[in-house]
Amino acid sequence: MSVKNTFIDIDKIADDLFRHESGKIIAILTKVFGIKRLELAEDIVQDTFVSAINNWRLNGLPDKPPAWLMQVAKNKAIDTLRRDKRMID
Repeated sequence: MSVKNTFIDIDKIADDLFRHESGKIIAILTKVFGIKRLELAEDIVQDTFVSAINNWRLNGLPDKPPAWLMQVAKNKAIDTLRRDKRMID
């Protein structure tokens, strides 16, 4: 399989996962941030999928892509909360 085909496969997998998993991830992040910061949760999910595509192209698909996405999104949410806390302090 060529590199180009691999990129197409990763893009298709990420696209399918976005359709099936993004709503779940946004729902969980909305519980963390509150409904007033829904846009932030959506931004984190988009950033997570960009990270996924970049990482998966380099390192291959993880064993459990939905779990990988959820963990990365949670980590990004924690980083955001820490950054916001530092800005307040």
